[in-house]
Amino acid sequence: MKVLLPLLAAGIALSATAANEVYQTSNEGIVYTFADLAKIEGSGVTKTGENIYTVEKDIEVPANDGLTLENNTTLRLGADVLIKMWGGKHNFVPADTATITSNGDGVM
Repeated sequence: MKVLLPLLAAGIALSATAANEVYQTSNEGIVYTFADLAKIEGSGVTKTGENIYTVEKDIEVPANDGLTLENNTTLRLGADVLIKMWGGKHNFVPADTATITSNGDGVM
């Protein structure tokens, strides 16, 4: 019983963190926009309107790639979606404005 409880707790923790599928960019030095990701099958990003994108998968951007949030873009994130970025090729400071919100299907 003493061994079973830690194993059960570890299993629950792993299943909780593995709730979303993950899309990883190529790591080939490309700086992506959400419009770019929406064109890639399996990325989990869908264009749902003019400059509006829904993100349903976790996104990992390795050190050689980058991710840019463009002006007047709206991101609607699915429940518990994470965007992880390494490296320094990212720009999440649009010159004008951008909105990041829940897609309405759950808690962001």
